[in-house]
Amino acid sequence: MMASRWAHSVLIALGGLALGQAAHAQSTCEPARAAADFSLTRQIIRDGMARDSLPGLAISVVCGDSILWAEGFGWANREKRVPATAHTPFYLASVTKTITATALMVLRQRGQLDLDSPVNEYLGGARLTSYAWDANGATLRGLATHTSGLTTFDLGCSAPQQRCRLPSTREIIERYGVIVAPPGQQFDYSNLGYLLLGEAVARASKRDLGAFLEDEVFGPLGMRESSLGVR
Repeated sequence: MMASRWAHSVLIALGGLALGQAAHAQSTCEPARAAADFSLTRQIIRDGMARDSLPGLAISVVCGDSILWAEGFGWANREKRVPATAHTPFYLASVTKTITATALMVLRQRGQLDLDSPVNEYLGGARLTSYAWDANGATLRGLATHTSGLTTFDLGCSAPQQRCRLPSTREIIERYGVIVAPPGQQFDYSNLGYLLLGEAVARASKRDLGAFLEDEVFGPLGMRESSLGVR
């Protein structure tokens, strides 16, 4: 989705505390459902969107495994006058990391990968390198916890750049996959690290990452309107 055409993504997550066992959680949410009145929240959202010129957003309030309220505001496509709804897909940005981590743990539970193995074992012909430290110290666990020794990385195309070409995963690894700190010793938030985890999931499962997520994460969770990229 191009930023100029689609609604600005705002993710609001409101979670309830788990009280007792899961069987009790549903009954705990019934009073909240009965008493729920989101009229003031709607007005706050509308006022904030007008103040900050936000094209659109969607919100969901969840208690346990129950959705108390879900609604869209503004536009999904302002130019074509398509309204945002509770079912409008939004770009999740770095929230995607939690989904990638879930896929990683699915494979770990099945014994298809080892979190403490070097990520280089899961990258095919491309390899992380380092001029000062052992690159094989960068494990899947280290990437998942941002302690692999990789540094902050961001790469993308803005909406007006119609001819912008993103490099392949292999090209990114070869150009930017350099360990710049001792693996396991310090936290450094890394987008590249999670790109590599996605590659590891795809190679360990011998499946396209998007297809794996759809079949093994989104499907079992009932997330029928979620996908990797726009469908």
